[in-house]
Parts: sequence; C-alpha cells; structure tokens
Amino acid sequence: MLKKIIFILVLISFILSVNASVELTKSYSATEIRSGDEIIVYLSIENKEDKIISGVLIEGYPPFASPKECGVFKPSGVGGTLNLNVSVDALSKREYNYTLTFESIPQPVREKEYDVAQAELILADDSRYYSNTPKIYVKEAITLQCNFDSICEPGENNHNCPQDCPSGLEDGLCDGLEDLKCDPDCQIGQDPDCTTECGNGLCDEGEDYLVCRIDCPPQTKDGFCVYTADAICDPDCAPGEDPDCIAETTTTSTTYITPDSNEIDDIIVYAASLIALVLVYFMVASLNKKKSMRGW
Repeated sequence: MLKKIIFILVLISFILSVNASVELTKSYSATEIRSGDEIIVYLSIENKEDKIISGVLIEGYPPFASPKECGVFKPSGVGGTLNLNVSVDALSKREYNYTLTFESIPQPVREKEYDVAQAELILADDSRYYSNTPKIYVKEAITLQCNFDSICEPGENNHNCPQDCPSGLEDGLCDGLEDLKCDPDCQIGQDPDCTTECGNGLCDEGEDYLVCRIDCPPQTKDGFCVYTADAICDPDCAPGEDPDCIAETTTTSTTYITPDSNEIDDIIVYAASLIALVLVYFMVASLNKKKSMRGW
C-alpha cells in the first residue's frame, strides 16, 4: 500500500512539472572555458498562464567567475548570485542576459566538467520554478608544480604550492601579508612584517626563523626549532625532534690493566733477594755478637 502511495505522489509531481505554467531556461554562449574567457548567460522565462506573473529571479554563477556586465541584474548580497525583479505578461516570454568573465581559474576545477547553479524564480504567490542545470567544461590546462615534498623548488611558490612554500619563504613571490613573517622576496615597505633589521644578514635579537628566515636560517641558533627534513640539523631542536640530527652516542668501558708474566717474575726475584739479604744481615750480626761474648 505504501509503495502505491509513493508511486502516485511521484507521478503527480511529474505531471505537474511537465505541465508547469512557467518555464525557466538557462544557457551559455560557450560551454568550453579557459582563463580570460567571457561568455554570455541567457535566461528565458515563458509564462503559459493567461495572466501576468511577477516575482524575483535569482541567478547563480560559478565561484571562479565574476559578472562583467550585469545588465539589469543586481548583486544579491550573497556571493555568487544576482537578483532581478521580473514581470512577464500572460502567454508571453521574456529573455535576459549578462556577461561572465573567467579571469583566473583555480587548479582544482581545471580539465573537468562543472555543473553550474540553477536559476530560481520566486513568484508573488510564493510558487517557485527552477531552470535546467547547464554544464561547462573547463579546458584550462593543469599547471600544478607542487609535488608535496616539503621543499620549495623552482616553479613552486606560496600561491601554487603553499604546502612546500609556506608564507615567508624565499620563493620569488612577495606575499605582503601581515602574518608575523617577513617575506625575503619583498622590498622594504612591501611586507609590514619586515623591519629595517631583517635582511641585514644578522640574526638579531627578536628575529628567528619564523620571523626572518633570510637572516635566521635553520642552522642558526635562534630559539626556534625547524624540524623539517631539509638536510640541516637545527641546533635549537631537542634530541629526536629534527630528523636531520643524528644522535651521537658514546660508550664508556672500564679497562683493567693486568701485569704481564715477566713483570711478576721480576717482582718475585726482587722480593727473594731482599729476604736473602735480610737473613744474611741477621746471621752476620748474630756471629759478631757471639765472638764479642767469648772475648775473641
């Protein structure tokens, strides 16, 4: 019974959508996109009722595009959408258009198909109609240089590879961000974090690898441990903290000195000789005493 009810509801919604009194369509002048392209967005409202309709048309566009000529549309205050108050006479059609520009297409959406947001029409009676979902194909070539090896290599910078080139690293690109990191690629005045001391070749007081990498490289003792695998042992790291620091272990051993057999023999001979001399001495002394007692 429940399955029949669900089937009937689905069938009714399908019939209503087919026989909708208002039809909203959306299309693009081009479906293959590259950086710098400009395309025209076409919107059409067909009123199949025998009375005038009015409401608000809400149009959405890709986040990597921006309206160049909005025409009659106005920004809605919500990112990626435009608004337009519309009124369509009975049994008639109205068409609208505006221009989109694709100045900079991010790497993640390149070389793939992208579903563009539907347009929505909200009428005065609170009924809602939605357009089709157009598709575009971003043909911009993928030029990603990032290999995620924690080393900022040629061709990589903080923009195209922030994983390998964090802010403040020398990568040929001045970020100019106020992030407590002096970017060595910036000229004086370009980065608010760069003081007159940073860049003088000395790791001054108050500077460390995080604040001024150009003056305080990893091998400098500055109180900041750079524990990345960069073939440099940072003297500020604790044992086991920097993989580049190889622990030097020392072993102590107790050496026992034992005299060789020749030395032992010599000691025995000396001792025997000494004992013999003492015995001879006492024997001579005893004989002399006896002679003196006999009057010899």
